[in-house]
Amino acid sequence: MARASSRGPTKAQRVAKAVADAVGAGKAVQVETVDFNDPNRPKTCLEVDFPILPVNQVAAIEGNAGKPIYQMSKWWARRRSSVFRSLLLSASMKAPDDTSQAAKAVWDVYYANHQKKRSFAKLKVADIFMGGGTTIVEGSRLGMQMFGNDLNPVAWFVVKTELADVKKAEVEALLAEIEAEVKPQLMPFYACNGPHGERGTWTRIADGKVMGADFDSLALKPEERKAFKYEGPEIIYVFWSKHGPCQVTGCGHRTPVMSSPVLAVKELSIKAWPHKCPKCKSSFDIEESEARMAPDVTLVVADGETPFAPINTKSGAVVCPSCGEKELVNVGRQKGKKKKVALSLLVHPQWLSGEKSKDKKSQP
Repeated sequence: MARASSRGPTKAQRVAKAVADAVGAGKAVQVETVDFNDPNRPKTCLEVDFPILPVNQVAAIEGNAGKPIYQMSKWWARRRSSVFRSLLLSASMKAPDDTSQAAKAVWDVYYANHQKKRSFAKLKVADIFMGGGTTIVEGSRLGMQMFGNDLNPVAWFVVKTELADVKKAEVEALLAEIEAEVKPQLMPFYACNGPHGERGTWTRIADGKVMGADFDSLALKPEERKAFKYEGPEIIYVFWSKHGPCQVTGCGHRTPVMSSPVLAVKELSIKAWPHKCPKCKSSFDIEESEARMAPDVTLVVADGETPFAPINTKSGAVVCPSCGEKELVNVGRQKGKKKKVALSLLVHPQWLSGEKSKDKKSQP
């Protein structure tokens, strides 16, 4: 976060203000609309031209991230809000006499404040297939009278909630109430031991008694779970894969049916400094932080990758990956390099081998 100092705005703040001034962001403007009840009305900007290039650039930047209001709920076909804003603007604004300036006229007021001058206050817009409500929201932000309809009750609930006038404290109180009701029911399925043997604790809320190691949270009935609270390691992700029982020999061996053993692929950028071990003379990269995070999982480094060692940010110590020699280094004055770290998370080969149809006690 950029901070203002006693000397004035920071560079980031000055750039943000300059950009806002250049595009007229938040500036109250008055635009001329058309009377749609008039059969002889003049043409709108949309009927003449459209600022496709700048809108396309904004839409590409916006991507799938969207704006906070659209994060209320995932919607399977969410469209770019910038496209709908520009369409509503251009479909409402009267085209200038010089039609070649229609697209520019729309883009010039794209970032403006249209509610203050109430340019669109008399316009009524109906979206009879409103879906996730992008049209409804963007029209409301422009000050239009918006009406939405959809057969899908989920769509109705999403849009109604997006436009609800609520206070932050009310939302937080509702979320806390939901968590208090739902969390105890789910926690037995997410509690686990940590990667280094860390164990969580179950506490009986009534008397504060900490349950022993033999406490089985999964044995609790749903109505009993609310009487206990859990603190400790939790499962973050669960991957499901179908198993195919053997159909050839009839042994019932269960084999995971997966198209690929690769669960995830990611590439990180990290700062590093080339270094040579003073003891064994082997070369390796000192990396500024631990980028390869997979606790208690076998880490395999590709043959073509330079050996590395993360630096201890507190002590400045580095351990040679070849001989284990520990030394203190000062990389603060050295010019580092940016290197790419390719990471792949794979299913363990032992899991991929599947399992027998029965355990040691001959149970399925």
